[in-house]
Amino acid sequence: MKREGLCLALSLALHAALWQIPGSEVTQSAVSAATVALGEPIPVVTLPPELPETMPLPTAGLTVTALPSQPLREIELNPQGLPPPITFESPELELPEDAPPIAVAPVIPPAPPPQTEPPPPAEPPPAKPFGQLLAAAYSEYGFERVLARQIAPPDVPVPPEKRELGIDWIPPDPAAAAGQTGTVTVLLIVAPDGTVERELIDSEGDRNLVDLARSTAAQYRFAPLTTPDEQGKYRFVTVKYVFAPPVDL
Repeated sequence: MKREGLCLALSLALHAALWQIPGSEVTQSAVSAATVALGEPIPVVTLPPELPETMPLPTAGLTVTALPSQPLREIELNPQGLPPPITFESPELELPEDAPPIAVAPVIPPAPPPQTEPPPPAEPPPAKPFGQLLAAAYSEYGFERVLARQIAPPDVPVPPEKRELGIDWIPPDPAAAAGQTGTVTVLLIVAPDGTVERELIDSEGDRNLVDLARSTAAQYRFAPLTTPDEQGKYRFVTVKYVFAPPVDL
């Protein structure tokens, strides 16, 4: 047991000296003590002052086998074995010497679009008299259109056959319109019983003539409608007065 302990101590001391462990020293007394204990001399290993930082690896027990070099494999450009492409040479066209020259059509640029003038503005429809417009509006509600047979130009009196039956022409007072010019149209909406339900005025010229025309048109009287075909119908009456200066003969 004592021998094994000495051997272990000696082995550790030598190991520390070989690897230069700081704080470990191998003394001659330790070596001598180990020699006496073992009964045989122990050789002392002397190390060089400096050891290389890298130690060569031992090659004992290693077998290095050199492998033969393999040739490079060629890349197959046609792995499917397709035949190479076939090229054909285009034949040259030969024309006979007496052949006429080939006519080349000239390049004609497209003609510019014709300049079309914008259409002239549509002329507005001729203005209808105010009475006709109002009569057309009231005709949709069952009013009788009497206006169409009663309107006449300013200088032409309404003939008796164009007037409503039972109504005589009532002229205005000439003395009241002395020296004044203008046109006044009185529109009367007459109920089936003969009463005037509404009065409309359209005038041009002197405003003083409006009162004269209204007072004159108020003298008209209308008979009630009694026949079955006329019952429930409204009458639309136009009274037009034209005041013009006297003409010297």
